[in-house]
Amino acid sequence: ENLWPVFEIAQTCVMKSVELFQKSNDVGNAVACLCNINHLYRYVAVSTAVRQNGVNHELFTKAIEVLQNAKLYCKSVPKKSHMAKDATVWTSRIDMEIGMTHLAYGNQLKSFCRKLVENGDTTLCVDVNQRAEKELYSAIRIYERYINKIPQARKQMAAVHYHLGSQYIWLYSRPQGVRDSMMHDANDTVPVYKSSLKKAYSLADRHFRLALENFAPGSPEYEVCIKEYELLVPKRPKGGKK
Repeated sequence: ENLWPVFEIAQTCVMKSVELFQKSNDVGNAVACLCNINHLYRYVAVSTAVRQNGVNHELFTKAIEVLQNAKLYCKSVPKKSHMAKDATVWTSRIDMEIGMTHLAYGNQLKSFCRKLVENGDTTLCVDVNQRAEKELYSAIRIYERYINKIPQARKQMAAVHYHLGSQYIWLYSRPQGVRDSMMHDANDTVPVYKSSLKKAYSLADRHFRLALENFAPGSPEYEVCIKEYELLVPKRPKGGKK
């Protein structure tokens, strides 16, 4: 509760800095301030989610919007101006921050989904799980564009695959009724998998493999991932992946 007054003051101060930097055509500092506002929104969104036992959709939405505005600002910089190079560099950094925001939002939704299932709410959890997957896949699409340009992008992409794999393992261990409802895709006109059990296993296997391909071998992240993946392998349902 005491967080909001501080949050509002910090937001006002940083936005004033953005205005001043934009007036002086200081692209780097203006965008850096917008990224700081994004970090502020993310921090408060996660903090309030823990206290309220839910997800602060409004703040996560604002966190993404402020970065989209930062990208628009970079695009507005004349290509022949001395600021054009800075604008190009910052655009890729903004995309990385957008990816981080999708990842954070997706993980918050994922955690909330699990709490709903634990509390017996198997209706709302279906929508929450789908939204979590949407956010995490959005992060992957962003990182895929930069894996050969920004070293950190590959690690971040691997992290998203790990979190998706972890979620599908969790779904794999749910009761059949819960798993069937949460893994049903109305867009699947032709069923690819014979059961939700095999679908959950196949998707978990796929994302863990992709995570291991992109984490640096021997890194702490790789070791955590390989241990969880090795626990998954013996659980393979009869009949293979499909």
